[in-house]
Amino acid sequence: MTKYFAIGLLAFVALCTALAPADLLRPLLAQVGLSLSLPFGTIWSGGGDLGVSGRHLGAVEWYFDPAKLTEPAIAYDWKVFAEQTHVHGNFAVGPGLARVAAEGGFDAALVNPWLDAYGLQLSGQFHLSGAEAAFAERSVQSAAGHLEWSGGRVHYQLGGVWLGATLPPLAARVQFTLPSGAKTPRINAQVLTSDEALPLIQVESTEGGYVEIGVTRRLMKMANVPWLGEGADDAVALTLEEKLF
Repeated sequence: MTKYFAIGLLAFVALCTALAPADLLRPLLAQVGLSLSLPFGTIWSGGGDLGVSGRHLGAVEWYFDPAKLTEPAIAYDWKVFAEQTHVHGNFAVGPGLARVAAEGGFDAALVNPWLDAYGLQLSGQFHLSGAEAAFAERSVQSAAGHLEWSGGRVHYQLGGVWLGATLPPLAARVQFTLPSGAKTPRINAQVLTSDEALPLIQVESTEGGYVEIGVTRRLMKMANVPWLGEGADDAVALTLEEKLF
């Protein structure tokens, strides 16, 4: 009798797990700053509407990847799609660690709400590749990726006045690490011409959770705001500091 009870209990647990609703993923996504609304399906295969910081990113769907059952983690394939947006990748969560990888394309309108706080608006399309991030203890431990921009019209605010310029295609490389025991991460990012030969912007983290943004004379020329005085085009003409953490 005990054996049959145990088998029945295991079968019941397995059935509940298999039918676990997608809504149960909300706390997991919240740990990495994402929100899920209108969920449907199960934790193994489902979808909903994905958001971040109160802004809608698009519809999301996920599928459990049984091919990775040999690893000490539960892995999913996922995709986010909206008008002119299609990003896909995989997500895995295991004991004390989660990792996500992504690639795909999206319209500049998706990032403009965040750029608006810095007096900047873009047009055109972005393409993301080789993007990977690792999470532990509810924080990002490392991240890296490559981003390409199609080029187009840029509007920026200078001295309280909105100006505009047309820029060629650009590329960016980003690296983010949180050293063991450190309270603030190390960030290194570059914006370059599309062939990645000429630097335009350099971003580096500094003490106290700040990042230092160096804008070269070349970019200021391209933006129709040439910096007065002599100096090489690669030289940093303008340095900004922003507290991120």
